[in-house]
Amino acid sequence: GHFMAAQPVDCRPAQPTEHLPGQTRKQVEIDNTEATPLTCNVIRVRGLGYEVKQRDVFKLFYNFNMTRIRDCGGDNVFVEFSSQHEAEKAYRAKKNASIAGSKVIPAAASREEFEATRAHFADILSGSELNKAEKRAKAQGSGDGPAWTALVKEQSAAREQGALAFAGCASKGCMGKGGAAAAWSAGAQGWDAW
Repeated sequence: GHFMAAQPVDCRPAQPTEHLPGQTRKQVEIDNTEATPLTCNVIRVRGLGYEVKQRDVFKLFYNFNMTRIRDCGGDNVFVEFSSQHEAEKAYRAKKNASIAGSKVIPAAASREEFEATRAHFADILSGSELNKAEKRAKAQGSGDGPAWTALVKEQSAAREQGALAFAGCASKGCMGKGGAAAAWSAGAQGWDAW
């Protein structure tokens, strides 16, 4: 046997149902039926730090079916999902998340708010680019993260064709030296490997 303070002590593995005397057991349940304030398939993400980039938002919601990400400058980003149900799942899952030390604050956004930003801020990533990136990541066998190098070529091609503007991106510093392709490449400042 074992002794502690000259007293014999019985040592054995704890059972999953046991708890220490004086401890109260907390029942933690994830309530997937919790009501959300969402009225459409768009979430406004607030509270993002200056160092947070669109790729960080993409990585945060990677497991959900996104169709668009729109940066509004400052600490606001709109994320559009394929359905309201998908947006609600993302809202519940990420309401206590953080990016680069900043607590993410998902908030309800109206379809009108989202569309009104179109005149001032172009989409950073469109649905087709998101889908291509996800398909490439899965084809390459890296189901745990997006293939950012795959996005670089698609964004560069879209930019050359005039289909992808990066308005609003400069406020977060992702249009530094080398333009958009440099900002999204693996060698860009602030890149954190997956």
